[in-house]
Amino acid sequence: MPNALVGACPDGLQVNGGAGLIAGNNVIAQPVTSVPTPPVPNPLPPTTNLNNPTALVPGTFGDINLTGQTNLVLAPGVYNINSISLSGQSTVTISPAGTVTINVAGTGKATPVDLEGGGIMNTTGVAGNFQINYAGTGTIKVAGGAGSYAVINSPNAALKFTGGSNFYGSAIGATVDDQGGTALHFDTTLMNNVPTPAANLVELSVREVSY
Repeated sequence: MPNALVGACPDGLQVNGGAGLIAGNNVIAQPVTSVPTPPVPNPLPPTTNLNNPTALVPGTFGDINLTGQTNLVLAPGVYNINSISLSGQSTVTISPAGTVTINVAGTGKATPVDLEGGGIMNTTGVAGNFQINYAGTGTIKVAGGAGSYAVINSPNAALKFTGGSNFYGSAIGATVDDQGGTALHFDTTLMNNVPTPAANLVELSVREVSY
């Protein structure tokens, strides 16, 4: 079993908050620049406001706003959107039938991805089944939780974790803010699909867990 590392971050990586680098449960990556800029929906579709349990199929959308404890179920496939936000304990649920990829343009949005209102429910328990790609410099907010299994590729963005729970998978950002104390659990199976150049990724700690 590899030895866990605890200490200061390597050059180029910033972590804010009181969580620190905890032996055994955190793996954080330095920024990479290989994520392509998703296409901006053109013409930009109107804002999609959802406030009841609903489902979407792959396609092109503008700004998706979830309110009022909405549960949005995403069918497998690719979604090209401008932004997505959750509030009022709304959730995004990933269908167990396959993989969901969201490409975010973020035009005119300081926070193009805000998933802290309720969180992610990836019922497959496989982080690689839910991927968010964003190449801009805005802020990405993610809440940890029992169902937070995801891959977040946002090498130029400010990545903020909230909720003080758990996040499983991988997350890449220009900066990482973990003031909520979310524990980051890296899925080592994702090493086969890391962005290039892989040399920019630095493993800070690891723990093997049987399941």
